[in-house]
Amino acid sequence: FVDALTDADQAFVIDFDEQVTLRQAATSDRKELCVSIKGTRAVGGTSLYDAVHAAFRVIRKLPYDRAAFIILSDGDDTESKVTLDRIIDEAKRNEVSIYAIALGAGVGGTGRSALSHLAEETGGRAYFVSKVEELAETYEAIAAELRGLYQLVYTSSHIAPDGKFRRIGVKIVRDGKFDVRHRSGYFATTEP
Repeated sequence: FVDALTDADQAFVIDFDEQVTLRQAATSDRKELCVSIKGTRAVGGTSLYDAVHAAFRVIRKLPYDRAAFIILSDGDDTESKVTLDRIIDEAKRNEVSIYAIALGAGVGGTGRSALSHLAEETGGRAYFVSKVEELAETYEAIAAELRGLYQLVYTSSHIAPDGKFRRIGVKIVRDGKFDVRHRSGYFATTEP
């Protein structure tokens, strides 16, 4: 995936088990990113939601219109103080699409469900792979999708500045093979 980044892209690496560590600050340096990724180790429990929460603090400082997270995990969270619902809310507020990769033949149950829900609600996608050898192909698919995304913009007829979440839907009326995924909605502004 790192090889697919352009010079204008930035990425960062967060390592998590019982602890959450920003291993690499946002950079476009592919070599630094690869070193950081190779240095990650998963031992013990999992603070998945705390790690995603920490990622939002990093992303808010970056000057980009479009952001995506890629999570590699088994999906089970055993240590976080932050809940899945809060993470989904933060993703919607920060307009971040989340791509989740669950690694392991035993991935199932609540972990699989949580990763699927997180990806679906944010306009991303969840991938379930059983072997490390499948990761390269999965990362390539995510990179290709991110390069081929279209951004639709519209003006809502509901103009009340109440900060409420507004659900949206996108439908293709033209025949053809289109894969339509989108965020489930947006938060209205609180300023008139």
